[in-house]
Amino acid sequence: MRRRVAVTLWVFPLLLLASGCVGEGPVLADEVPPSIADVQVSRERLTYLGGTVFISARVTDPSGVHSVWAVVRRPDGSEERADFRAGSGGLYEGQLTLRPNTRSDGQAEEYQVWVLARDLRGNQTQRVGDGIRLTVTAPSRPPTPPSL
Repeated sequence: MRRRVAVTLWVFPLLLLASGCVGEGPVLADEVPPSIADVQVSRERLTYLGGTVFISARVTDPSGVHSVWAVVRRPDGSEERADFRAGSGGLYEGQLTLRPNTRSDGQAEEYQVWVLARDLRGNQTQRVGDGIRLTVTAPSRPPTPPSL
């Protein structure tokens, strides 16, 4: 009988350790992408000359944030990526340079921007909706000459 009790007392701690009931507890799988909040842009409307737009966002994730970036869709449909820098308190910042509007038809050019992030476990956010819209206004057309 003593032998059975001794084996049970020795095996029980191993079972607890293997099941995750001892120490830090069970390791939960992180399957949720980072949370992105408080997205700010320095300006949504630029003159026909284009220029730089600064973007910031608060990004958090329990397993840690690996990277944050913006995807920019230009008026011609092409896309580019702009990486963000980590700041303090979960704030990430980046900048975009929008091209001058050289259209001669008086139409503004629209850009779409999505802020995305990936955590340390590989979970990545997806594009949501139409993103942030940025506008580069049309150049002023010269006045129509008077007809004589």
